[in-house]
Amino acid sequence: MKKSIYLFITIVFMSFITKAQNGLDESKPLGLVAYLNTIKEISENKILWSESKFIERNSKRLELLKNASITDAEKSKIKSEQSSDIQIREEIQNKYATLRWRTNLLINQFSADIVEKNSMSLYRNMDKFIKGDKSELCSKLKKFNPLILEIENNYNQLFDSKYQTEAIQSLAEAQELFTLAGINPYTIYKDIKASKEKKILALTGYIKEMKLKALSELKAKPKEE
Repeated sequence: MKKSIYLFITIVFMSFITKAQNGLDESKPLGLVAYLNTIKEISENKILWSESKFIERNSKRLELLKNASITDAEKSKIKSEQSSDIQIREEIQNKYATLRWRTNLLINQFSADIVEKNSMSLYRNMDKFIKGDKSELCSKLKKFNPLILEIENNYNQLFDSKYQTEAIQSLAEAQELFTLAGINPYTIYKDIKASKEKKILALTGYIKEMKLKALSELKAKPKEE
């Protein structure tokens, strides 16, 4: 009984830590662009990590299958694990595709609204909302509330995806993603000395750089021999 309680507490605690280290909470105080950049960098590198792990695990299984002394039961287990990995890999790709669709939808429509209204105040309102300086979006931006919630939910699901059989993702895996991404949030120069219209175009240009890449562009680099 004590072991079960300890295991439950450990899982809850580690899940909390992992969730806290997914990058979003750290990026929000920096603003909208850093927030979108974190989603972009971590998500894209999650795909690269996934492809790399899939290839690595599959290669190890192929080596095991070459062993003449391997039993039928062991072969069956290896093939079952391989089938599971294929399914998980597809799920990760599907989660990324959904996140990319929703994130690009936010970026494209929000950028279009800023240009159409020719209003820097819309950006400032969204930026303050992401930072937590405002509890809610202005009336013109409230339509984005459900979309932002969906994006964060999609991002968390993708971040938590794993090939391991353990109940929780290891902190080592999370750190590996941050190392791959480099976590170098974009910054917007506040001293752009241009007309209001040019400022808005420059701003939307920064925002659009945060669009996620297509899956076809994300391929694991072959290891050097």
